[in-house]
Amino acid sequence: VPLDKLRRRAALLPVWLVVTNLTEFDNVNMAVYFDHRIEAPCTVGSPSEIAWHRVHPLLAVASIGTNSTPAGSVDVYLEQGEHIPNAHIDRPFLPGIIRWHPSKRILAIGWQTGVVIFWSDHGWDEHQIAGGTHRAEITILEWSNDGTRLLSADKAGVLMVWRVDQHGRVQGAPLGKQDYGKHLVHCIFKPPAPGEDLVQLAKAAVGGDENALDMFNWRKVGKGDAPFKVGLQEGIVCFVTTTDGIVYYVGEKGKSIQVLRTDGPIRKLMYMEEKEILMIVTEALFLSQHRIGLDGTSQELMKVKLSGKTGQTADIIWAERELLITASGETVVRLWDLDRDENYTLTLDEHLGFSTGESINCISYCESKGILAAGTSKGQIAMWRRAVVGNIGGSSIQGKDRWKLQAPIDLEGIIIQLKWGSSKNLLSVNSAGTVLILSEQMMSAHFNQQVAAVQVAPNQLSVSFFSSGNHQMLRADIHVKGVYVTKEMVVVWNGKHISVFEQFGPSLRNAG
Repeated sequence: VPLDKLRRRAALLPVWLVVTNLTEFDNVNMAVYFDHRIEAPCTVGSPSEIAWHRVHPLLAVASIGTNSTPAGSVDVYLEQGEHIPNAHIDRPFLPGIIRWHPSKRILAIGWQTGVVIFWSDHGWDEHQIAGGTHRAEITILEWSNDGTRLLSADKAGVLMVWRVDQHGRVQGAPLGKQDYGKHLVHCIFKPPAPGEDLVQLAKAAVGGDENALDMFNWRKVGKGDAPFKVGLQEGIVCFVTTTDGIVYYVGEKGKSIQVLRTDGPIRKLMYMEEKEILMIVTEALFLSQHRIGLDGTSQELMKVKLSGKTGQTADIIWAERELLITASGETVVRLWDLDRDENYTLTLDEHLGFSTGESINCISYCESKGILAAGTSKGQIAMWRRAVVGNIGGSSIQGKDRWKLQAPIDLEGIIIQLKWGSSKNLLSVNSAGTVLILSEQMMSAHFNQQVAAVQVAPNQLSVSFFSSGNHQMLRADIHVKGVYVTKEMVVVWNGKHISVFEQFGPSLRNAG
């Protein structure tokens, strides 16, 4: 069909169906988010915590039971919400913390009673850390950056550092143990210096150490990520905090030095890698920056009061190695660019479909996509896409002008938690007693034999028969990932199932 005739026919379509390049009608440059509800076992209660593996499309969900279900459970799901058969565990007590190994398909779970249980593709393992090792609720469970150490700590103040072998298993007795006598709440490992211990890593890899080989083969997750920094002895340097605002510097064997004390409880602990600065945000929303010496001395570089609602839990994230982003139940998201020393807010737009007074409860940032996602009190997901910084008319784009708000994604209930994760950049949403997984897909389209079909929603297509002038909206019972049309039928599929629709008079009917 001549291109000019196709363009004339495209003019007859609704405006949202027109594509810019009709010579490539199969590749419409538009995207849609598909939502997949997790296929949770019937015994599972209300989700309390969600965690993605950094690389693999594996989502861990901790749940709190109801009167008719066990006290707590943990399950693992695949990218379309499929439940992994051997990945359910429940106990008559609550799960507290869930943490993935940085490269291996291994999940560590800390429970209310002090038990630590591991999951891998081989199933559950309750014996790597012997029962009774911790006698109070697990409050910290963190893998070192290279996965060769695991740090566990509890509400009674007992901290332990464990050696992890090349298979991701905890080995023997703890390398070190420390009793602080106070509730421990936060932990962050200090990243190694660039190239640190590279020679030792190479030797270990040549010797067959699978963990060392993993480090060399580490997959860069996103375009914004720096190359993974390695160090077999990185480890083992970290910072932990207590509920009364004391920060400790912890070394290889669990020995520690008190380095500073804040004015109140700490909400967030972060590390500015490029400048080797420890950043702290307190519950009262005071931000301070500290340089920590090797001898444990601390130098406070700055301290400021952040704007935001106090007395309410704030969601705080550190993004792009320069941005501190906060959401505290207000109608705005607050950003502070520490490099440029500028702060600004992002707001919702009623003209795009958001409601007046809609508050923002939680946030998550995807570096590889440059997208900030926010969950609202009205069950919507707001997404701001960050523009690539450049010069327009001789002046650089500044502040909030770098962010473009997209149309909302409508879900149900109050959204209480969002998490981007895996190398596939999937977004998990904890909302209304369930968890949804959102994945971005290119919209499908096909033109053949005077018939055009363009996807307009995850399970909906607009189909036009030019020879008869008939136009229909086709709704499938699957999330469409591909479409093929002829003058007699429309075929759609999702990678697992195929549906065929045949013409029946002026309409289309499902032929199976």
